[in-house]
Amino acid sequence: MFWGFVAAASFALSIYIATNLNARWHDPWLTPRHSQSMTLWWRFGGVMGRVMLLSLPFGIALCFSASTKRKRLIARLLTVTLILVPLLLGFPI
Repeated sequence: MFWGFVAAASFALSIYIATNLNARWHDPWLTPRHSQSMTLWWRFGGVMGRVMLLSLPFGIALCFSASTKRKRLIARLLTVTLILVPLLLGFPI
């Protein structure tokens, strides 16, 4: 369960951040228009946001039940990152 969470959370975070930065590079204000970068942000960012939302309960459970202290620390860092990244970068509209 731990490695599945790490893989899903890391992949979702990387795609979420990459599509957001791509959209911000082409349009810093993220105005809703039908450009290619904003379409990518809406489609892939939205899907990855839902993947992050679904993996969040597993991360919270792993914060307390992982077998080693190192795994619990990794789970805590990824869980906090799953919460903070959408709040800082914004949600796809």
